[in-house]
Amino acid sequence: MSLQDLHERLLSWATAEPRTGDLLAARNEYYARYGEPREDELSYESRVNGMLDHYLYDYRPNGGKTSTLENFVATNGAEMDAATLDAYRTLTGNVHGLFEVRKIEEGRVVLRDVFSDVDHEVAERRQLAGLHKGDLIEVVDLGAEFLHQLAGTLDRNNKWKVTVAGAELTLHDGQRARTTQIERTRPFRARR
Repeated sequence: MSLQDLHERLLSWATAEPRTGDLLAARNEYYARYGEPREDELSYESRVNGMLDHYLYDYRPNGGKTSTLENFVATNGAEMDAATLDAYRTLTGNVHGLFEVRKIEEGRVVLRDVFSDVDHEVAERRQLAGLHKGDLIEVVDLGAEFLHQLAGTLDRNNKWKVTVAGAELTLHDGQRARTTQIERTRPFRARR
């Protein structure tokens, strides 16, 4: 089963009744934190997909301890073959954060977590247009050779001002600011 098939099966389950209330709560939480996208924005589709990824992989319904994905595995795991169940369990180990692009080669990208300095090697079959060494991006590495860009590239040509104050990370593009809470506090090293 491909990653796309796994994702579509999870999304189908997670957006059906009786979980639509959880989806709406996750949507409200996500857009309160990052701002609601406008349909005329170039990043509209990627921001909506970012919200859905948040709901599927990071959101804890009703303030619980398990994510939507973990709830899906607990509910449906007994009906899955071993390979599919293992694939979903691998997805529960996703990594989400702000990364610096360290190396781009055919078939792979090396990303460094800007807060922990841990490198992650990600297999990527697609050509990553517009992504360059030194760029800062918010990504989810789903552990299944998959790179998903959530918030778009934070341009390395000084179009984004990035500041960290305590546990808040603020990005400003000259027109508006986006602030998010971060769990790890390590001095941010701005790069040009």
